[in-house]
Amino acid sequence: MDTYQAVSQIYKYSENTRVEARANTEIYEQLQYLQQKIQFNNEEDKQIFDGAMDQSAKLATFGFGQA
Repeated sequence: MDTYQAVSQIYKYSENTRVEARANTEIYEQLQYLQQKIQFNNEEDKQIFDGAMDQSAKLATFGFGQA
């Protein structure tokens, strides 16, 4: 593998990671909006929803950190 191919692969990986991070950020923002609008029937449902929010935030942070 020559230098051009290596740099090209790194650039492609970084671009894909940035796209994934932006998508995860958008999902997190949508979940935040929903959290303000909905009422949960029980605590377990709220915990599952909060867990999904935490996971999307972590994925976005990780993605931007890798890019």
